[in-house]
Amino acid sequence: VVVVVCMSRFTMMVEAARSGRLAHWESLPASFVALVVLLDQFPRTIYKGTKEMYESDDMTRAVIVRALFHSSIMEELHPIYRLFPCFALSHLVSISTTLNVRKKVSSSNPRLVFTYVLSFVFVCLCLFTAISIGW
Repeated sequence: VVVVVCMSRFTMMVEAARSGRLAHWESLPASFVALVVLLDQFPRTIYKGTKEMYESDDMTRAVIVRALFHSSIMEELHPIYRLFPCFALSHLVSISTTLNVRKKVSSSNPRLVFTYVLSFVFVCLCLFTAISIGW
């Protein structure tokens, strides 16, 4: 049921995001989170089991890296909304991305570092819970 709803309502939005027509969404915190979700979560639901589910991974990574290194969007986000880019990065982990994010976070203010650590712990707990209940 979820897949059918996602496909019928959001496929056009995912394709718009993938084509770059929603790039302006990177400029505001709320629309940035929406863009990350459109590029990361929706394709994993809509295109589950196909190669299309991974087609926007590079774009997702680029959007998050720009937010981390070239704007103040991440600092402007409410801490709970920072989970979405963190969760997306957990899908896209590469050694270079991890090292760059770690360097950025360690050079930030202590409150932001604490938020990222809590976000990471929360994502790990969610994943552990999902695995332990067989989700």
